[in-house]
Amino acid sequence: MKPRLYLFLALGAASILVPCSHAQDPETYELPPINYSQTKPHDVITRLQTRLGSGQLKLNGTDREVVQSLLRALHIPLTSQMLVFSKTSFQKDIIGPAHPRALYYTDNCYVGWVPSGLVEIAAIDPKLGPVFYSFDPRGLNEKNPAEFSRENDCMRCHGGNFVRGIPAVFARSLYADKDGKPILREGS
Repeated sequence: MKPRLYLFLALGAASILVPCSHAQDPETYELPPINYSQTKPHDVITRLQTRLGSGQLKLNGTDREVVQSLLRALHIPLTSQMLVFSKTSFQKDIIGPAHPRALYYTDNCYVGWVPSGLVEIAAIDPKLGPVFYSFDPRGLNEKNPAEFSRENDCMRCHGGNFVRGIPAVFARSLYADKDGKPILREGS
């Protein structure tokens, strides 16, 4: 059976900065004047977190309702949706042809969501470029509000392996097997 070609937009996330190329040498974006990991972002998620903190905006309901409210708050149209079933995210264990990741986007923000999984966000900051976040949309309420965690581990791919010297978002086509695992030896 010949593998099929599928598109994915990598929006991986985890929680620990792990430089890709040289463990001892910091990436260029980690040095002055950028200081990527240490610089406070000024992006749409920072502003959204302020609205959530003040009670002006609430994210609650089912996972799907939370994601829909988030997209409305970020002015991201539902019609931008793209479904990805290649296992190219840190949530690869729950992504596959029968359970794809939904991606939504505008020019300044990308949101990925896997039902029964986390929400992944790449928000474009004017100085830092993409800043990566995640949060769990399950069980949010007044006592358990949304908390966006900055995910620097995403830089393993978004600042190291596939792009050099700068943080970036990217799309690429690749071959995947019937379970959604990338077949990297076939190229991309």
